[in-house]
This record gives sequence, C-alpha cells and structure tokens, in this order.
Amino acid sequence: MWGAQHVFPADGDPFFDELQEVYDAIGEALPEGAPRPAPGELPELTAEIEESDQFDIVTVEDFDWTVDYDAEAYINLLRTFSGHIAMAPLDRERLFTEIRQRLARRPSGTVRRGWGTVLHIARVRPGRS
Repeated sequence: MWGAQHVFPADGDPFFDELQEVYDAIGEALPEGAPRPAPGELPELTAEIEESDQFDIVTVEDFDWTVDYDAEAYINLLRTFSGHIAMAPLDRERLFTEIRQRLARRPSGTVRRGWGTVLHIARVRPGRS
C-alpha cells in the first residue's frame, strides 16, 4: 500500500509559501502546526499493519521525486484534490487566477512540487484469508 503526498525539500520551490497568502485570503489557511514533511520524513504505517494481526511486513521503502508543472498542469492537479473541489467556485477561481499570474511571471513558467511516498509491502499471515 502507498499514497503520494506533498513533501517539502529544504531547497524546495518557495512558490508554496508565497501562494499561502492567497489560501489565507480565501479562508483556506493551513491549520496551526500543519505538517510540512521533508523527503524521507513521511510516517510509516508498520505498527498499524502489524496490529491488525492480518499481515506480516515484507518491506517498507521511501520514494521521493519532483515534478515540474506549468500553470494549467498544476491547476489540473489541484482540481483532483477534495479540498479544492469543495472550495466555493469564486474562491477556487481566484486561487487558479493567482497561480496562472504568478507562474507567468517566472522565467520557467513552472512550479516544482516535491512528492513522497512510503511503500508498504505486506504478506497475509498464514491461516488468514
């Protein structure tokens, strides 16, 4: 099992910090103390898997990568996130307009997003099905 998450490399793109003011202005501020994991810092679910008494852990591995997005590709990604889907349409469009304008001012026209995942491979314990 695995799931990709946003990670924040130490030398990562400052775009996300800069864009936070827009999220704040539309009432979508991050909760106080919201985690900003660095690559390799995502939590493992090993204890939960083992506590189920259904599986034996075979291996756990971390994977981290980055993807460069132009404005439309990044907005299309955001359109798949439940928090963005649930936004009021005018707030979402304000955010997307800001993303387009801010990325248009960059020489590359892109934003680099860090991704990370923890892959858990487990085997059903003998006698379980």
